[in-house]
Amino acid sequence: MQRRVQALRTKTIPTVIAVTVFMAAAMAVPGRALAQAPAAPAPPAGPPPIWTGSFGAGLALTSGNVDTSNFNLAAKATYDPMNPHQANLEALYLRGSSEGETIVSRTALTLRDDYSLTDRMFVFGRFGYLRDVFKGIDYLVKEILKEAGDAAVLEPDDARTAVRQAVAKLR
Repeated sequence: MQRRVQALRTKTIPTVIAVTVFMAAAMAVPGRALAQAPAAPAPPAGPPPIWTGSFGAGLALTSGNVDTSNFNLAAKATYDPMNPHQANLEALYLRGSSEGETIVSRTALTLRDDYSLTDRMFVFGRFGYLRDVFKGIDYLVKEILKEAGDAAVLEPDDARTAVRQAVAKLR
């Protein structure tokens, strides 16, 4: 038994040494076959897009004790031409029913337009439309304008005069 172990040691030790030397030499000598070409530089980034946006849709159907279905659509678009003007549009539609009877029917649309007068001051106009059958809302505009920080709501004729006066004070 000792002779077998001795024979294995004499055969294994030189093999381990040979494999170790070969691996060390292979790692130390750079091989051209394994080298990769350097990555090409990325092309220069272009200007950011003027229009950006997103869209979403959802559908949920359930059955069991009560059959329900819900459907929604949502969209958002932004127009930003990298000058003092920016416009945002958001839209939402919800519809839901339970046992064939409509329980949710809501449509919302918001349009906001910003205009920068200086680096620290801007004016904006916001229009919102909301229709919700179950809350009895045919359309809603004034309440959305009040959300803008209780800013003064100007009639279109007065708005031009007010903006011109504000710009004149800045100069």
